[in-house]
Amino acid sequence: MQIVDFQHAVCNLFEVAHAFFGPGTSPIVPWVEARKEELWDDRIAAVSAALSALVSHTEQQRRLQVREIGYFTNHAEPMRYRTFRVRGYHIATGVMEAGCRQVVHQRLDRVGMHWQQETAEAFVTLRAAVLSSSPPDLRPYCWIPS
Repeated sequence: MQIVDFQHAVCNLFEVAHAFFGPGTSPIVPWVEARKEELWDDRIAAVSAALSALVSHTEQQRRLQVREIGYFTNHAEPMRYRTFRVRGYHIATGVMEAGCRQVVHQRLDRVGMHWQQETAEAFVTLRAAVLSSSPPDLRPYCWIPS
């Protein structure tokens, strides 16, 4: 399953708002907030419509507008934020990045440690299971000498 990071999508909206309304102008925040509400509620088509409604005055604005309409249209499925939240999925990468730091870097990335690929992967899998709130039963994968 792929989910576009919500904050990345919002950054794209701010880029458009700055290009069309001018940096630091008053329409930026309300326009972006309205698009965020649409994204938050799985209304990606409304975001694309709002982007299409902007009037391009320069070639740079037109290119940005076309690019961002394509971005939101092509990524509509992985931007179903309400659906993902209802299912309990994270819509931002911060949680995943923190998890990777907790599971991997704090254990494997210490001074003087050297790992082979297969042993590092096995160790990370085991560490993730131990740190998980609902650890899997790993007994079927254990080798027990006879």
